[in-house]
Amino acid sequence: MHFVFRILLSLAILFAGLCTQAEVRVAFIDIRLQNGELVELEAGSRFAHVAIEIQNRWLHVSEMHGVELIDSLTRFGNEIEILKNPDLPSLTLQDIQPYLGKPYDFRFVWDDPTSSYCSKLIANILNIQPVPMEFTGSFWRLTRTPRQLANLPHGLPGISPFKLYQYLIGRRSFQSEQSKLNQCQGVL
Repeated sequence: MHFVFRILLSLAILFAGLCTQAEVRVAFIDIRLQNGELVELEAGSRFAHVAIEIQNRWLHVSEMHGVELIDSLTRFGNEIEILKNPDLPSLTLQDIQPYLGKPYDFRFVWDDPTSSYCSKLIANILNIQPVPMEFTGSFWRLTRTPRQLANLPHGLPGISPFKLYQYLIGRRSFQSEQSKLNQCQGVL
C-alpha cells in the first residue's frame, strides 16, 4: 500500500510540474471609457492593449514611458484575458533587453526599429509578421483630428492587439489561461 501511495504522489507531483512549467503568457486588455463604452481600435475589435510576461512582471509600451516593465496591468483595465503557450519557454530579461527604453511609436510604423507600440512589440518578440493595418474603430475618430486620422498608415504593415490575439489563438497553440487551469484542476 505504501508503494502505491508513493507512485501516486510521484505522478501527482510530476503532473503538477507540467501544469506550472515555464511558458509564454500574453495579456490582452479591454479598455473602457468613463461611460463604460469599449475602446475599439478596429471596428468590432475587443482589445486595446497587450503585454507579455517577463519573470512575473509585464513588458508593454506606454505613450508616456515607452517600452517598460511593470508589476501590474490593472491600471489599464480590469478585463484581462491571458493566453499562454506551454510549448514556448519563458522569456528572460536578456531576451527583451534590446526593446527596453524605446519610445512609443505614435506613427504606428512597422519598419521603424527605433520605437514601438504595444502589439508591434509583442509581435516582434514572438516573431509574428505584420498584416495591413486598419484604423476603423471609434477610438481613432474620437481621439484624432481628420488630418491626424488621414496620416495614419492605413493598409500598411502593422498589427493591432485584436489581430495579434486572433493570430495567437488560431495559429500558435496559445490557449486561454482559464481553460488550461481547468484542465489541470480537473485531474488533481
